[in-house]
Amino acid sequence: MRALPVTLIMCLLGLPAHAAWPLYEPVAEVVLPPSDVNVPRGVAEKDGYMYLLAREGILYTYELTDLPLRTSFATFDAPIRKLTLYNGNGVLRHGDYLYAFGRSGIETIGVHEPNTPVLLGLRSDLNIYNLVRHENYLIAAGKERLVIYSIAEPWNPTLLSDLNLGQDELVWSAVGYGQTLYACHYWSDWQSTYVHTLSVIDFSNPASLSVLNAVNRDDLAYHLRVVGNRLLECTSDQVGLWDLTAPANPVLLTSQQAGGRVAAQNGEHIVTNGAVFRPNGDELQLIATFKPGDSQHDGSPHGSAANASFVFIAQSKRVLILNARPPVLDVNYAGGGPGSFFTISGHGFPSEGKATILVNGHTLGDIATDAAGECLFALSTEQADEGHYVVTTTAHPGTSLSIVIDSGEPVRPREGGETIFQIPSGIAYAKYSGGTGEPNDP
Repeated sequence: MRALPVTLIMCLLGLPAHAAWPLYEPVAEVVLPPSDVNVPRGVAEKDGYMYLLAREGILYTYELTDLPLRTSFATFDAPIRKLTLYNGNGVLRHGDYLYAFGRSGIETIGVHEPNTPVLLGLRSDLNIYNLVRHENYLIAAGKERLVIYSIAEPWNPTLLSDLNLGQDELVWSAVGYGQTLYACHYWSDWQSTYVHTLSVIDFSNPASLSVLNAVNRDDLAYHLRVVGNRLLECTSDQVGLWDLTAPANPVLLTSQQAGGRVAAQNGEHIVTNGAVFRPNGDELQLIATFKPGDSQHDGSPHGSAANASFVFIAQSKRVLILNARPPVLDVNYAGGGPGSFFTISGHGFPSEGKATILVNGHTLGDIATDAAGECLFALSTEQADEGHYVVTTTAHPGTSLSIVIDSGEPVRPREGGETIFQIPSGIAYAKYSGGTGEPNDP
């Protein structure tokens, strides 16, 4: 029987599972053994184990099960496994399988036992520069072509379609959005002419692709990501935001300096090599910054991965690991009578920044965070109606708590001199009254 990871044991014991790192604070790095001269290119993770794919085609396995317990920056430099492969452009995980891709196509690797990767098979259909998953498909971007694989049987990717985007075109990135695919590619005479294109592709029948539109670009996107109805592109030095309201006709809205040929997706957040962004309407909201490492300058994108706790970014000499646990809001009382004050403390926010406070979707104002990423404020309910209230922040929409104002509860007094926000009238959600949630008993 395999031993339980340390993090799971800590959770079962009711102990803290990680240090109180601010969101997107660098917490660790993974480096190759000093004797190895390979270059990191791709990264994936599973159940406390991290997989570093080197450009030279070596897959390294590291055990990081104690990372959530670390209280200072850690360096991991001793892999527990090495697996020699043909491919070294990147690696993507789907469930119990890794897909390593590169000049020789796709190699499928089983990680049912995450500490012992096992090579299962190879498909040599395409020199693949980038690989993403969309629903039950793999989208492979490579030399001249975009190739679709079914992973209904994830251990055996099956070729469905192969779309040629033009002679000498280099297809660097792709992403899926419903029944539409987007691919970024370019052509050059290798002297002074470079033509960058964002192709819009009909994906209503994955076995038969066709180009719907071709949009001229001024730069090359190494990664494409979709958040809601927005397309984000990451180049070597910027992040661009596109509107996909009309999927066949994407519209560029804005761009900001950032990049490093990597774009990890953590919920609504896009993590680049040094900055984190979130689409906010037609703008890009800067969530956090951190000191970037060197990006790779060999003409290829490099990889990333994310789970509920961490973001992993492959750089030129290491994999940098960032804390991805969202900030936490705590409240002194879950409920109170009309006229109560609720004291709320925040932890794990970007340091020395600000958090915008929302209640039931209504913006109340901003609160400053200190050097430790903490904040303190109070909500006054003198004007508020009875009902249910959800408190969130724009720094991380997943950070929320609930309070109830009910005349049957005691009136909670103010406890300190913290900043006070007034909850206005007319925004209360109805109080829960005991239904099951079924249509006939809501």
